Amino acid sequence: MIDFQPRGSSLAISNANRQKGQSIQNLSSGSRENIRLKDSGSFSMNVRLRGNLTVERRLSQNMQGLISYGQLQDGVLKNMGNLVARMTEIATLSTNSIQSDEDRATYQKEFLNLVNQFDSLQDNSFNGVKLLGNGYGAEKKEFLDSLKNSWLKASEDLIKDKYDWDPVTTDSWDLVVEENGPVGGSAAFVRTSVVTSAGANQYKADVQKMSFDLPDFTAPHTQPQSTADGVVAHEMVHLLQAQNSYFGDLIGGGSHKRDTWFKEGLAEFIRGADSRVSSHLQSGTSIADLVGEISVGQNWGGTSEEYAASFLAISYLHKKIVDAGMTDGIKHMTMWMRDQFQDPTKNAATSGINAYFGAHPAIGFIGNDNFLSDFTGVTGGQAFVSNLQTSGAFTNNDTGSIAGSDVSGNPADEKTAQSVVPDASGSPQGKYLEDETGEAPTFSYSGSGGTSTLTPIPQITFGDTSTYNLLTISSATQTLDYLGALSKTISGSRAIAGSNMSIVQNGLESLRTRTNSLGQSISRIQDTSFSEESTNMAKATIRLNFSLSMTTQANQTSASVVTSLLT
Repeated sequence: MIDFQPRGSSLAISNANRQKGQSIQNLSSGSRENIRLKDSGSFSMNVRLRGNLTVERRLSQNMQGLISYGQLQDGVLKNMGNLVARMTEIATLSTNSIQSDEDRATYQKEFLNLVNQFDSLQDNSFNGVKLLGNGYGAEKKEFLDSLKNSWLKASEDLIKDKYDWDPVTTDSWDLVVEENGPVGGSAAFVRTSVVTSAGANQYKADVQKMSFDLPDFTAPHTQPQSTADGVVAHEMVHLLQAQNSYFGDLIGGGSHKRDTWFKEGLAEFIRGADSRVSSHLQSGTSIADLVGEISVGQNWGGTSEEYAASFLAISYLHKKIVDAGMTDGIKHMTMWMRDQFQDPTKNAATSGINAYFGAHPAIGFIGNDNFLSDFTGVTGGQAFVSNLQTSGAFTNNDTGSIAGSDVSGNPADEKTAQSVVPDASGSPQGKYLEDETGEAPTFSYSGSGGTSTLTPIPQITFGDTSTYNLLTISSATQTLDYLGALSKTISGSRAIAGSNMSIVQNGLESLRTRTNSLGQSISRIQDTSFSEESTNMAKATIRLNFSLSMTTQANQTSASVVTSLLT
């Protein structure tokens, strides 16, 4: 059979039909669906632009999260400021001389509750990231490394040698270095929680934290250049004494008794405080006035004079114990109190200062108050201090520590501020928990890999409540000054939080601008031109109709020819 159908007609119909269908698809979707076939270069560019757009949209979501993070930081800091404002209010009330000690004790309870609330805010986090304390500088890292790798162990070793106290490894505590604390005031402290309810554990203490205020220390914080190890040894005495004695009642006559002179005196005696004593004597303070700072019934106010007097009292007590035949001196007393503490049949009343003097009458005192009366007397402590002054003990190189030549009488034992704490390396025995401080938050601000790091906001924990409290007018006044400095620190941290949010917001605005530009670029390449595509569809329709018409005519002509031939 002869085929009279024109060649190419079916192909023309197919092409026209395909072009019409493509135009309909482009018009209905609004995109050039056939761009990969017609313009491979533009298609490749479009794919890359879409990839960049996807990345930058995700970056935008991350930055929105960082703004929320900054807002929560500011909220926590605002709450801290409110707590400090309330503390300031009740501290001001406590300085009123009309208030009784009972009134101040009531304010003190609220004050301590506010302090606990203040410190608890440090643990707030956002999506698993701490709001405060993320990231710290090289100086804090240097200080922490020295603590963990030398100073803590060196202090433990020294105290074991001179007081025979061992760390209790089951009593873990927080190791805190305040990078942004207020300058001045308490450079370091140990905070404890004392059991006050009656029972076998009454007056025992649980160590909560050892804290250091970094701005109060001078770099470098390395051994042996730094003398910060002396401060560490002072605080370690408090920590180990809390673990080896009835820390809530060291006198043994009730927790209302003032035993801070004994705690601080032992802590100062481990490193020596001749320079502190010398500065007060040279400034015109008389020996009688200095030793009188811890007289019977005197409340502890945390002044430098009180620390100096406590140091002198322990030095005097050490000598009296040695003179009574116990050659270990004050170590004999600290070991005895530790043994009493560890005896389950004993309690605070049978383990304190009063009980020690009662068990060792040769020392010559019948109790804490009797000792303090002798120490502040002309023939007792005043004469002792006068002899030390005459001998030049307060102005020589020796610090006056229990390990030094001023105590032993041997010039070879001279201990300076640099050498009073023996150099050591390694980890301490005590179990501490370091701040869980991660890296400072960072964010990417462009798909090309550009990043920015937010300024970290250090933790701001409250200071030493044994120094800053409302129990006396003098301590409340001192606390007011500290609260003022703390308020400035919080304001500065809020400024940092605001600056961080501004940086992120600026980055977000820049990102939005680029995202819009990318979207417009993609649109110019990908989007359908309705006028052009409508024209294309019309052309395709005309070609399709023409091809169909030609095919129909051709088929009709072929049929006529065949009919003619057959007839």
